Amino acid sequence: MNTADWAEFLAGAIELQPEWSKQPGATESDLTALEEHLGTSLPPSYREFLKASNGFDTPNYHVQSFLGTEEIEWFSVANYKWADMYGGPDSGME
Repeated sequence: MNTADWAEFLAGAIELQPEWSKQPGATESDLTALEEHLGTSLPPSYREFLKASNGFDTPNYHVQSFLGTEEIEWFSVANYKWADMYGGPDSGME
């Protein structure tokens, strides 16, 4: 999906669930900084999603939010205690 498709999709989701909210889209410099931080390129569709909404809040128990570029981190970094407990330091989890 491209940025316009994501924007249309998110607008429709918010129309159905008014308590959901999107954030202003990420800039190219936001996306570049995130990719540099992670050391990898983002999948094209995810890049386009972030351009349409740099984070998205869905206050329910299934998915509380989609993180914006300032909050995205590798799982093993953001949840290092959990990753160490279940994967151990030699598990290859990144």
